[in-house]
Amino acid sequence: MLNVARQKKISLLLVFVMIITTASSAVNPVKSVRAGTDARYPADEQVQQGEINSIGSIVFTGAPVEGYEPVAVEPVTSNHNTDSIISARSNYSTIHYYTEESDNNPLSPVPDPISEEMINNAGATVNLLAAWSKFNTNYQLGNGESTDYIVLSPDGTTVDTSIVLPMASWAGTGQITGTAVYADKYTANDFLDTSAVLTHSSGTPPQIITGSSPNYSYYLGTKGSTEGNFYQLELDSELYGNIQLNYAMRGSGTGPKNFKILYSTDGSTWGNATTGNFSISAVSTTQYFSVTLPVAVNNAEKLYIRLQVADSVSINNGTIGSSGTNYLSDIKITGSPVVADDIVGYPVITPDAGEVRLGEEITITTSTAGGVIHYSFDGVNYHTYDSSNKPVFTELPATITAYATRAGLTDSLFITYGYTQAQVAPVKAKPNGGARTAGTAVTLNCATQGADIQYSLDGGNTWNHYDKGNKITLENFPVTITAKAVLYGYKGSEISEFIYTLRQNENYNIYFGQLHSHTEYSDGAGGCDQAFDYAKNTASQIDFLAVTDHSNSLDNADRATLADRNVSEEWKEGRTLADKYTDNTFVGIYGFEMTWSNGLGHINTFNTPGFQSRTQVDYNTYSTALSNYYTTLKTETESISQFNHPGTTFGDFSDFDHYDEDIDSLMNLIEVGNGEGAVGSSGYFSSYEYYTRALDKGWHVAPTNNQDNHKGNWGDSNTARTVILADSLTRDNIYDALRNMRVYATEDNDLEITYTLNDEIMGTILEEKPNSADIEVILKDPTDASIGKVEVIVNGELSVDQKIVNTKEATVDFTLPADYSYYYIRVTQPDKNIAVTAPVWVGEVEAVGISKM
Repeated sequence: MLNVARQKKISLLLVFVMIITTASSAVNPVKSVRAGTDARYPADEQVQQGEINSIGSIVFTGAPVEGYEPVAVEPVTSNHNTDSIISARSNYSTIHYYTEESDNNPLSPVPDPISEEMINNAGATVNLLAAWSKFNTNYQLGNGESTDYIVLSPDGTTVDTSIVLPMASWAGTGQITGTAVYADKYTANDFLDTSAVLTHSSGTPPQIITGSSPNYSYYLGTKGSTEGNFYQLELDSELYGNIQLNYAMRGSGTGPKNFKILYSTDGSTWGNATTGNFSISAVSTTQYFSVTLPVAVNNAEKLYIRLQVADSVSINNGTIGSSGTNYLSDIKITGSPVVADDIVGYPVITPDAGEVRLGEEITITTSTAGGVIHYSFDGVNYHTYDSSNKPVFTELPATITAYATRAGLTDSLFITYGYTQAQVAPVKAKPNGGARTAGTAVTLNCATQGADIQYSLDGGNTWNHYDKGNKITLENFPVTITAKAVLYGYKGSEISEFIYTLRQNENYNIYFGQLHSHTEYSDGAGGCDQAFDYAKNTASQIDFLAVTDHSNSLDNADRATLADRNVSEEWKEGRTLADKYTDNTFVGIYGFEMTWSNGLGHINTFNTPGFQSRTQVDYNTYSTALSNYYTTLKTETESISQFNHPGTTFGDFSDFDHYDEDIDSLMNLIEVGNGEGAVGSSGYFSSYEYYTRALDKGWHVAPTNNQDNHKGNWGDSNTARTVILADSLTRDNIYDALRNMRVYATEDNDLEITYTLNDEIMGTILEEKPNSADIEVILKDPTDASIGKVEVIVNGELSVDQKIVNTKEATVDFTLPADYSYYYIRVTQPDKNIAVTAPVWVGEVEAVGISKM
């Protein structure tokens, strides 16, 4: 985005922004915009534009031709109607160079204007980038995108939308102690930012309390709000533009449905921020709203925003009731810096906010020549920045606040960045555990460049330096490799454990089971003991069952942690019962479901000492809960998690956002089918398209199909099954299969599938892209007459080949070019039951499924 600075008096109605470049250097951003005298532009590249009264000159900083001063393109003054054509050509014969303007003297031309020949000889070109009109808001383009436009405010200022800064936020899920609710400053619900305040027109604390002692839950909200009642936000907006309000809202059936957004800069005169209302469309469903406020609020000393009940209509389309509730949460107000010649350029701090290493150097700059930068680590004591003696991070976490000054100009915005200490990535092993043969060579690696990998074969009593040239050879079983990595300035990595057992079988066995069910620990029918007993001794075609109660329903959920196995009696009992029913014929698993009710989604997590709950402060705010949970999962490097029933009903994990390689290795599974009802009925929910979406966004996940039992019949309430390929039926081997995605999902309870690509089993991520994809699929269904259609599915759910199998057993082969990132198998049986396998990945995924950046 070009950065056009402000002139106090300016009357431009249309501006052409041009860039002059040379073969050797790029031109700096535009410095100022000023009206000027006539000039002629030869017709070439045409731009349709609205009514025009004048064109201003554009002053560039930097000299594209060696030995010349900054450039200005002379303007043209004319009158045109709405259908006028304004033209520009890449080479001009009337380009003049100008000296820098002083505070008191206008721009004056240097003799000897640059000729077209000189420009060509110097390799410079003049290109029309964009044009806009203050009179006509229908912007037009030359060479550029709509995002290249610079909007000139009535006072001549511009807004640098390339940076978006937080202005105020309220998590809305903490206990309120008064009628004035101050904004959060450092963490959710700390209420420490007294520069921004939220109140309600009733004059009472805007709070709703649910639950019972001692497990109360507190929410920002009201009961009985009626037409005209409003929440009011008050904050400073000086030096901010492009101001946006984002918030979440839900309510009961008799709560208010329709809200209008009002704004004011003086607290007495109010305008509508939008032409229509913001409406809650469904009962007890959290919805997210966003509005960019009018430019009239830009650079105002004070900003007032009201979320006002627009009428008497309730969410259930009746009339608002006296007990109708309304919940408000996740409020965020953001803005971008106002830019002008009389405002010092805001500080740019490097590195960006986030993770850094101890001892890392801090660079701070301002675009204003002669600007003095002031910075502070405590927000109280400020130091003058010296680029020759830069500050460094001596302790973490840390917060840096900086602003810039220059005599005669308005001080810049204060910019605040928060930092935490970077941690070395966890050590990964290949193979990463499981049943292996004697002589297997294990490779350790760490994604953090330069980290020293250490490993232990005796539980951490003795540590050895890992030499990448010498792999660890497995001879005696069982064996556990414990590994960590360290690097100066970083926190040491989490400890990783890789458990290896001696492989018993040449080929993997196939085991059927379920990975999602509930008991009376949360909202299910029947006890945990009953669930495991039923699955083991009554249900058919069930080799394993995972009970995954809602973690927020377990006792002591508010105090639980992923690392603490002892805080909850119900959690301990569930794990004990899982062990009780586990033998060589059945495996019991006790995990938990992280169940957000705000539209983020639900996640099942297995193989952790303890659990987390959405009721805890770090996991109850929409914008941060999921990323915080992912961060916590990374502390348990052997954990396994599953995206549950993705979709519009429960959530799609912010469109599968927050991807990184570390969490990708822990999010191993995704449900493509869920529900206790018969397959195909209203009680069964399929989500195959979300499997594709997750794959296309880069996640390495395997498909599962689970009954999510709430009514008993654990494991056989329908024919859907999750199937794993393992050496033998043990919990460790099941975890190994899940972790390595040797998994498929089927709506038929006894369909057996073994799928390999270039002799690599489903779930494998190939290290090098092969020349071809040689696929073998071994299929068996003992109770159906035929298998049906067998397809090879690739990126974007494209079917690239298929065969029809009319027998109950078959081996199907495909030979295909390795042109795609991943390949998986889909089977559609004659009775319409569907099965899909995990992919084999043959290359990096180009994230074509990303819908937002």
